[in-house]
Amino acid sequence: MNRLFVFLILLLALVVCVEAESQNEIVVGGDVEKRATGSRGSTTVTTRKSWFERVMDSFVAAAIGFGMFFFTFAILTANEGALVTRLRSIDRLEEDLRSTDPELGTRLFYTTDTVIGGSLSDTTFGVSTKALRIRRLVEMYQYHEETSTKTVKDTVGGGETTETTYTLKTGWFDYQQSLSGNAEGTPAGGNPSFPTLSGELVMSRDFTCPLTISGHKLSDSQISQISQWVPLRCEPPGPESISVAHSTHLHDQCSVYLPSAASSYGTFGESAPGLANIGDVRIKWEVVKEGTYTVLCGQEGTQLRGYRVPGVSEYRLPLLCYPCTCGIGAWIINMLTSTVNVIDVIRAGTHSSDDIVVSLRKEANFASWLLRVIGFFLFFISMMLILSPLPTILDIIGFVGDVARFGTTLISIAMASILTPLVIAVCWVAYRPLIAMYLAIPPFVVWLFFAKAKGL
Repeated sequence: MNRLFVFLILLLALVVCVEAESQNEIVVGGDVEKRATGSRGSTTVTTRKSWFERVMDSFVAAAIGFGMFFFTFAILTANEGALVTRLRSIDRLEEDLRSTDPELGTRLFYTTDTVIGGSLSDTTFGVSTKALRIRRLVEMYQYHEETSTKTVKDTVGGGETTETTYTLKTGWFDYQQSLSGNAEGTPAGGNPSFPTLSGELVMSRDFTCPLTISGHKLSDSQISQISQWVPLRCEPPGPESISVAHSTHLHDQCSVYLPSAASSYGTFGESAPGLANIGDVRIKWEVVKEGTYTVLCGQEGTQLRGYRVPGVSEYRLPLLCYPCTCGIGAWIINMLTSTVNVIDVIRAGTHSSDDIVVSLRKEANFASWLLRVIGFFLFFISMMLILSPLPTILDIIGFVGDVARFGTTLISIAMASILTPLVIAVCWVAYRPLIAMYLAIPPFVVWLFFAKAKGL
């Protein structure tokens, strides 16, 4: 369910971008005029889009909206089905934890103990320490663009003019910034590439080693859940004593500074001065220290893995929903929900099995409510996209288009408010018939009361 939630967050972000495009907040195409604003590092690009171009774009947005509309049905259906499967898995897990069956002891693993790591090294810089995980954080001082957009519609005619101002800024980033070249002062070659040392591109990177707890090996997915990062400090001698092969100048939070070729100050390994130059690189390290963790999962010999709860099948989207997703979407949803019946928990500190079970239920219900809210917004945005041709066409008479856009917004809110609980209610009838029946009794009694009062 967590993977489904992350996928939907990314999908919602993409949808918001599409909606912005459909409303022409950022316009590409049409007639373009480029001029400097007079301030150093800023350029304004003026784009003109005709009424016909906007109408064609709105029909493309409407087609996307139709696909999103039907896909939202499948998402809400999968959310309710996955929640039921997850809660059944947790209930069965609770029974297994209380069981005295010796066979379960060979499949279900629960313990609180110290996770033991090993010696980890970043050989490129000669950094080594004893920990569970270590990561190198690399940032380069680069140019980046900030944009601001202003769109003005024609009073009559339906066209619009968009002014986008590009301003060139500088800052520290852990990935290479791409530049459109529109801002005044943008270098012809863009930002420099990250440097190479000892044949390796100097970028952010994680290092780990096999980890064990109570004589059992943690799986890769469990290791990735251990993320209590703290700065690696230079306090030799001691368990975190380090050496940096390229530098003799270290600080409390071990860091290395790589001046660019253009820098007129500093040497390799010295701390960054107050003013940096484009291409300068700064590096620091963070570690996860050994500590006490609580693990609840499955096991196979001495290898830990996710505990696939027996008697609870994987969730699969109903076949009726496949047409809503054109098959590919259903495959993605099934892949994301394939582990809702798997228990794989590792948490820092000491936790009883009852505490973990309670927290798993809370997490499942919280994630389900978040996905319901996301479903509401997806319905709303999809309806806005579907109805977008109407106000765009009526924009030919300025204020009429604004009135129509306000009306389509109200309609979209109303449709989303009706469809979201309706889809959830239908799913409850399918997945939770008894609960749905009990919940249907109060509104049925209210309807019966008013029906008798009106003599129906």
